[in-house]
Amino acid sequence: MHHNYSHIGRLLTIDKGEGVSSKLVGVTPPALGNAAAAEFPEVLKSVRLSGGSKQDISYEDKSLKCDAFYRSESSLFEIFDFPIVAGAKTGMLDEPNSVVITQTLATRIFGTENPIGKTIKLNQNTDLNVTAVAADLPSNSHIQFDMLRSMTPAQGEDNYRQFLESWQGINMFTYLLLDREVDPDDLNPKLQALSTKNNAVEFFIPVIQPLNQVHLYSKEILFERNTNKSDILNVYVLSTIAILILILAAVNFMNLVTAKSTGRAKEVGMRKVIGAVRHQLVFQHLVESILVTLVSVIIAIAIVFLLMPLLNSNYNRFADANTLFSAQNLIWIASSFLVWVFLLACIQPLCFHRSSQLLF
Repeated sequence: MHHNYSHIGRLLTIDKGEGVSSKLVGVTPPALGNAAAAEFPEVLKSVRLSGGSKQDISYEDKSLKCDAFYRSESSLFEIFDFPIVAGAKTGMLDEPNSVVITQTLATRIFGTENPIGKTIKLNQNTDLNVTAVAADLPSNSHIQFDMLRSMTPAQGEDNYRQFLESWQGINMFTYLLLDREVDPDDLNPKLQALSTKNNAVEFFIPVIQPLNQVHLYSKEILFERNTNKSDILNVYVLSTIAILILILAAVNFMNLVTAKSTGRAKEVGMRKVIGAVRHQLVFQHLVESILVTLVSVIIAIAIVFLLMPLLNSNYNRFADANTLFSAQNLIWIASSFLVWVFLLACIQPLCFHRSSQLLF
């Protein structure tokens, strides 16, 4: 997770053009990001990405296909926590025709050679200089690239320079880093006023989306490269099903323990005869219930680890067991364990024993 993710926002556009029913799209005018960074004091940095296509690249006598080719800016690595494992740590995309490649692509092109400073050809006609190698991006990131080419126009790219300063189209992925948490209600009117000030197309209305909403609140967004997006409704439905299954399992467990307790009346009676006191009998039954449930939790966790790769493959998802059992999530797991096990699975059998006067 990016350490300042709550301060990062993605710019979107509401397209209210004629014949369009207010579609939300993931691209913006090319000039919007830089203008926002210049006009608004709360905007610390901006970054733009364009492209995402497949491109042919070559090095010496080796040719291959780059699956995710973008043009971008050095600020991408200042806003997002994408580690640089070799080469320049800053300013790696400041010069024209400089590129950053991922570790996997570097291995495919150069093998064991040091790629820094090497020149590769794009589509057999453009020389690109490798300035840095980025670590392979995590599979759950909505930004996925193999190669980033500098957005700084090279010699002969006058049309591209004009394109970057344009307000008359929407074709750029744009992100902002703020000095505070992203508040769409505060920033959206400012973005729209900035757009109007620069004579942008009037039916293209810019808005900002907090980064932490990209995965689960982007179902209706068109023209974006987020292949990992889902729907928050799926989370609600699956969570409801999971809670119902937990309740059913807890009730069944209580019934089993209660039924078994009636057959242990003789054992409890004998323990009381030989001197067992109330708290000892209570502790025994609590420990038995907790141990049984704890073993079940361990088995369930093992099943999660075993089935997750298969489910990811079958449903084209990128769930990570390590993320699932992060420190933050473990707090929720432990809390659930205490609630469901202690309150539901342990207290009810003890109440049964109390009513039957076996323990008390």
